[in-house]
Amino acid sequence: IAYGVSAMIQIAKSSDSDPLSCKEICNRVQMPEGYVLQILRKLRMAGLLNSTRGVQGGYNLARPIDQISVMDVCDALGVQMRWECRTQAGMTTPDAGQDLATTQVMDSIASQVRSCLWDIKLSALL
Repeated sequence: IAYGVSAMIQIAKSSDSDPLSCKEICNRVQMPEGYVLQILRKLRMAGLLNSTRGVQGGYNLARPIDQISVMDVCDALGVQMRWECRTQAGMTTPDAGQDLATTQVMDSIASQVRSCLWDIKLSALL
């Protein structure tokens, strides 16, 4: 999540200029280019970024920054908001072994986290 949000913020910071290249994004956020390309591809496929090919090519936001939430980025990157319960020994309990109340509590937590992340717009992180 952090790399995707960081890349989006860097693109937003230069949104008034030419598209930001993957190489420039990598230099700014200190991430490997291959990994950043994978992230950018997912963000573009989700409709969060536009890409321009060519020597002067790069990435721009597909919509205003105040209309893009952290949850949009999470969804684009395939982040699942689901937690499993742990036993006292730290081992994950299998889903089938969880009681209904515990599952409902964990689902409620996931729902609340999603809601909070929908409310956080990238513009608030600049």
